[in-house]
Amino acid sequence: MTNKRKKRNKKLQRGLVVTARLLGSFVIIGVLLVLIPLSVPRLMGYQTYNVVSGSMEPEIPIGSLLLVKSIDPYEVKEDDVIAFYSNATVVSHRVVKNNTFDGKFITKGDANENEDLKDVDYTELIGIVEHHFPLLGAAGAYISTSSGKLLIVELIVCSILLFAVSDRINI
Repeated sequence: MTNKRKKRNKKLQRGLVVTARLLGSFVIIGVLLVLIPLSVPRLMGYQTYNVVSGSMEPEIPIGSLLLVKSIDPYEVKEDDVIAFYSNATVVSHRVVKNNTFDGKFITKGDANENEDLKDVDYTELIGIVEHHFPLLGAAGAYISTSSGKLLIVELIVCSILLFAVSDRINI
């Protein structure tokens, strides 16, 4: 093999190593960028929920991740957005009035013309919505499925394989 050809092969091998390591790093960073915002809030005392309806649009779009913090019902103020149970569903709506005498909230979705038909009892309160992140709720919902978990595992394995391959290439 000529010197020119050896140099070309070395360049190609270095390029493959760099590409494999970069790709592996990007995959790991991407997985972390999705998983950290979905995990860390729980460690900080927040509950997380995915928005599946447009009742709070445009303020809180469908697919948003909600960070909900427990709060004493008496501390909830008018205009706060709260999360609460309505039958077996979690709903997030804005407080129109906190009726402390009856222990109920009058709520309304921002996109709705009228107040909710049923008042929210204090016992149904989950907490106050402190933050929301568009699109992260949809990602979190997908990741919590079997196929989403499998995708995360596959991406991590791919990343490990890319690093292993890059280590095996002789430069």
